[in-house]
Amino acid sequence: MKTVLIIQNELPHYRDFLWEGLRKVFDLYLVETNRDRLMLPNGTETQFSSFKFASRPDCMIVNAGIREAAKALFYIFRYRARTVIGWTQYVGKNKSYLSRFLKGLYLLSIYDRVILYYEHEKGLIPFKSLLNITVTANNTVGDWGRGNKTLVDSSSFLFVGRYTEKSDLKLLLEAALKFDDLFLHIVGVSANDIPSKYHIPNIMFHGNITHLEKVAEIASQCAYFVYPGDVGLSIVHAIKMGLIPIVHSNLDAHMPECRAVAEMFPVIYFQHNDSLSLSNILSLLKEQKISKETREELSSRGFEIFSQDIMIKNFVNTLVSR
Repeated sequence: MKTVLIIQNELPHYRDFLWEGLRKVFDLYLVETNRDRLMLPNGTETQFSSFKFASRPDCMIVNAGIREAAKALFYIFRYRARTVIGWTQYVGKNKSYLSRFLKGLYLLSIYDRVILYYEHEKGLIPFKSLLNITVTANNTVGDWGRGNKTLVDSSSFLFVGRYTEKSDLKLLLEAALKFDDLFLHIVGVSANDIPSKYHIPNIMFHGNITHLEKVAEIASQCAYFVYPGDVGLSIVHAIKMGLIPIVHSNLDAHMPECRAVAEMFPVIYFQHNDSLSLSNILSLLKEQKISKETREELSSRGFEIFSQDIMIKNFVNTLVSR
């Protein structure tokens, strides 16, 4: 059985499905450097810094981000795996052409293969014809606990996030204040976190919710997902709940998930940093109820495209290919 060494700074629980899938096919050594933790193929744990490998791994996957370059090079020279694979988000946020060029040059110089999350990232890489690039499937990290929740006809709006500069929730609240017949659900922020002028009956603050089933229950009653700031993975979760996303028009400011969703699903845009533009969108959509059937179709396609099984399959194919 092929030996695979994967080294990551952290091992978040939302990736457990991927590690379990790979263990069925490979002798998987899984490293979490921030905790000096090594998970062996038999499921036991040991200290990574003191562990001695009996032989060179067949494949090694490391973080190929530019900021992680020194650490990656250390592991590459230390373990001398037969095949070295860089796993990275190529585009990121607000990447200039120069930074993309330099990262492409770095990937070409160091790695035998490169794993990306999204198809559109592949087209942005210089030297792509010289690189062995795999798109492992869209970055699949579960959902908001959809489970068996029944979706309903709705024209309500949903925000999930924090009251931060990144989320720019204030822009949405300012736009929503203009209406008394618009229903907006806010998850992740309590009424005590925001100024009292936004405390109006049709804006419902649910606070921080730790149980995903509760998030799904609220989302199932809505039709649109609004994120006024720079959106990331939450847009994928929204699609899986049958919600139509509303985001700002500066795609370069968003995380790559936004482009991945926009290539395959309906997305509504308002002008970046423009409360009036968002208000006009809300005014139009609050009268347009989305049917349960339309939402079910959207959700089904979301689960099909952002599939854990596809991500596992593509990872396996990357590791076994020559």
